[in-house]
Amino acid sequence: MVKIKPNFILDLIGILLIFVGVGISSCHAPNTQTTASTQPLKTLPLNAAKGFQVQYFDGYTQITVMEPWKNAAKNMVYVMVQDSAKVPTTLLQNAIILPWQINKVAVMSTTYIHFLELLQRDTTIRAISDIKYVCSPKIQAAYQSKKIVEVGFDEHMNMEQLLATNCDAVLTYGIDNAASPIVAVLKDKRQKPIFVSEYLEQTPLAQAEWIKFFGVLFHEERAADSIYQFISMNYNRLQATVNHSARPTVISNLPFKGNWYIPGGKSVAATFIKDAGGAYVFASNEETGGVACSFETVYAAAVQADYFIHLNNDITEAAVQKEFPEIRHFKSFQQHHLYNNNRRINPALGNDFWESGRARPDLILQDLILILHPETDPTHQQKLFYYRHLE
Repeated sequence: MVKIKPNFILDLIGILLIFVGVGISSCHAPNTQTTASTQPLKTLPLNAAKGFQVQYFDGYTQITVMEPWKNAAKNMVYVMVQDSAKVPTTLLQNAIILPWQINKVAVMSTTYIHFLELLQRDTTIRAISDIKYVCSPKIQAAYQSKKIVEVGFDEHMNMEQLLATNCDAVLTYGIDNAASPIVAVLKDKRQKPIFVSEYLEQTPLAQAEWIKFFGVLFHEERAADSIYQFISMNYNRLQATVNHSARPTVISNLPFKGNWYIPGGKSVAATFIKDAGGAYVFASNEETGGVACSFETVYAAAVQADYFIHLNNDITEAAVQKEFPEIRHFKSFQQHHLYNNNRRINPALGNDFWESGRARPDLILQDLILILHPETDPTHQQKLFYYRHLE
């Protein structure tokens, strides 16, 4: 019979304890390595847009919307989580947490549709606020085949219908601080409201650059950057073709129901006119949005303008004159220089100018250059895309 020495037994026990210790240590090791990541690895580069910022961290992406609606009290922070152990606790508690993969969205504004179409992510749309205003044939077809449902908006939102879509996020907007209750309602129902405030940007290219915002949501940053670079280069190329020393004067917007709102001199609409080689009659105004003016003020500035654009929903000179009889005194009317941005409308008067034009300012600029500077197309080969000449 072989005798085992006591020292050998002690040595064997020691070895086993070492292995047990290693096993216990290996079980707990991951937790010691998953500390919160607070230093960004990189930031999404932006050229013109100022309304959002994207920072990439180890384990998550942080998206900050600086002004979710006009005069918002604070910004909105979103976190796309890949590894929750690496997200700081304060962010988990205070930000809106988004899944790493967003596969289904509800869309509360038609202006988002073409951004998603350009990124080939329109198939993620499962709900829309009001289908009758949509111009996109693809979205209309998806609605007809019941792949998309209509859910309404604000106080008219069919929450039961929205919840049934099981969307990962609700792409929405706010006009003012009245949007705060919408956030509360959606969050109470465990919905993820993503506020898109591209309309607050002050230049056409800044608005178009929000395609990068959508690109981040769907991990399509490279495609979004390529699309934006094409649009930006095309816009700048078109702008360079114009003789800016000869600037015809332009007035925009008819009076409506007793009010006459005109674009501010620093608005996107005014920028389009300037970039197309026109002289907006209220260019000296410092406002970036719409401005309410007296009838006399606008009439005096507009009566001798060379061109009149954006004439409500009218499609003929006769319709304009019926709505606004005083236009017969305007130089633009007498010279047949009336143009409206409603060439692409659907039966419900949904206007593609507002749907796809936000993403394609280069096409809007191309139209305005053809209108204000017809000499750039002496053979009249190009056709207007968003605008129509009223006859």
